[in-house]
Amino acid sequence: MELGYEKNDLARILAKNLTEDEAFLLESFLIKTVYGFENLTNKIHGKHHLRFRQHNVLESYNDFDEFLVGRKKVNQSRSHIAANYIARGKDQPLHLIEQELSELSFTSMKVLDSGEFGMEADVKGIANLKIFLRSTFIYIELWPRRKSQKIAIVNHFEKLGIREKLKRADLVFRPEPWSSKENRTNDVNEIIRRARLLIEFLHVTNAEELTNFNELFVET
Repeated sequence: MELGYEKNDLARILAKNLTEDEAFLLESFLIKTVYGFENLTNKIHGKHHLRFRQHNVLESYNDFDEFLVGRKKVNQSRSHIAANYIARGKDQPLHLIEQELSELSFTSMKVLDSGEFGMEADVKGIANLKIFLRSTFIYIELWPRRKSQKIAIVNHFEKLGIREKLKRADLVFRPEPWSSKENRTNDVNEIIRRARLLIEFLHVTNAEELTNFNELFVET
């Protein structure tokens, strides 16, 4: 007190004998839900902050407040939809995939395009490798976002003599065999294998090498 501090200025021990992950969870909960990041001097959010409801936000969140769904309007902004995916642990398979494909620089996980939850990484400037969740399955495709990528992916397919395989007007390429009901998967190791195959495909320089990539174009 003689130093000018009040009783509430003193630090408090809130928990003891926690594991590292338990400590991170407690920190994230206090920052995100109890105090609010904007009210603190922390430079970064807690490790698991996306798994908690925001401070002073009480409107209905889908999955956070499942019993309210259908009874009143639920916040469906993209950021809230992403938070719901993360709160349910749906980001975990994507994290595992990202770790195994460490040579790529993936974007943060977010709601993409038609509402799917996923991440992307540029491959050779030709297209973004897009990996995303929809329903119970994980999908993977090549998505040229920028004008330079659209030109590059057309040039790549033309060089290999398979321009007709780019069937969509937006030039997105998802191998048809992987979209069939029997080939859809939520197996992380299988998605990693498919990702590496697509990455290797974007490094092909002549049509003779295409025999190694029949899986991308032919039903097996």
